[in-house]
Amino acid sequence: MVLCSPAGDKRVLVIKSTNEVLLASKLCKELLFYLVPFSSQGESTVGLVTAIFDDPDEPLFIGTPLIADSACEDLRQALLQPEIDIHFFDGLGRELLGYKATMTMPLATRAILETVRFFPATAGLVRGMWNGFPMFMGERTEEVDVAAIKVSLSDPMVPEDLFIMELRPDKNAFHGSPQVRYTSLLRPEPGRLQEWDIIDLLQRTFDSSRIFHGPLKVSDREEIADVVVVTDTRILVVQAKDSPNTEDIISNKLSRKRATALKNMRKALRQVRGAASYLRSASEHLMMCNGKNISISTKGKELVFLVVIKELFSDQYDEYSKLISNAYLDTGFPCIALDYMELTQLTSHVLGEESIFEVLHNIHVVGQEQGKYPRPRFGLAPSVPYTSEFQSAKE
Repeated sequence: MVLCSPAGDKRVLVIKSTNEVLLASKLCKELLFYLVPFSSQGESTVGLVTAIFDDPDEPLFIGTPLIADSACEDLRQALLQPEIDIHFFDGLGRELLGYKATMTMPLATRAILETVRFFPATAGLVRGMWNGFPMFMGERTEEVDVAAIKVSLSDPMVPEDLFIMELRPDKNAFHGSPQVRYTSLLRPEPGRLQEWDIIDLLQRTFDSSRIFHGPLKVSDREEIADVVVVTDTRILVVQAKDSPNTEDIISNKLSRKRATALKNMRKALRQVRGAASYLRSASEHLMMCNGKNISISTKGKELVFLVVIKELFSDQYDEYSKLISNAYLDTGFPCIALDYMELTQLTSHVLGEESIFEVLHNIHVVGQEQGKYPRPRFGLAPSVPYTSEFQSAKE
């Protein structure tokens, strides 16, 4: 998105994404903006892809549908500037990086950006662009790369090694919280920081008093789950799996990241089985958080299990779905898997406890009916016919 500077004399670009994308941008110091051609009813338009080449063949990227509204017009004008300030935020709205940047744009690309028409937003248009972006990146040629807008990040406007402390009492009021929490872009050890981020996302919907971080069994001091949310009618059990956010991990090949996601899914579902077995063993349980024993009741409450993985890959959903279905058959409780950005979107777009559980229930039902769990998207109406240049007529 684009913001106007306080003086009103220039536009500032804001990029909000995962810690992985932010760290890759910091390390590469370069972005490429691609204008992705689409057609609708015989007329041409474009979408935008922002790519960070952590890997020369399989870069990280963000797809942005361009539609006929003031925000996208501001974005068009911002991209036409020779220089721009770019500020990077994580999914919780924390600014972690900021740079002065210069843009180099081929003349032909500038002509397209200056004259292309954006169309009014429809579910079909936006869905078609989202579906087309991965195909475009997979099929792009050297000629397409040459036509991209090159963005060079230079002078940092924000320290590149920020260490942010969370001191607000209301944000640290969940069970198991320390008095002070912290976050940083560089994360050598997976686990706790991601779990805190997940709790921050859940606090958009659930009161802090209902959230338990890393509760332990009183009997043997083993962890029940990473996060447990207890409402009047349901218990949400969250098992999270993260990876370090370091230069070494960023540079891993996509095949390695895919293998890690599958491994983490298996490990998380084993832990789901253990938590389910424990919680169904009695109607009352003592949990320990920060050395305090807290009693919770499962009597008459629906148990829902949520697995949160750092990143999931669309072409592996057949494998994910088999694993998740087996966990459901073993436990009898609904189990849903989201990656971290999907959880971010869910808690951003869906308001209220009942609505959150309704979405999770629908994902579970569709997964069981179709034998494959869907990837959720938010903010779209039912699909309408739309064809992009990167989708076959069959698709």
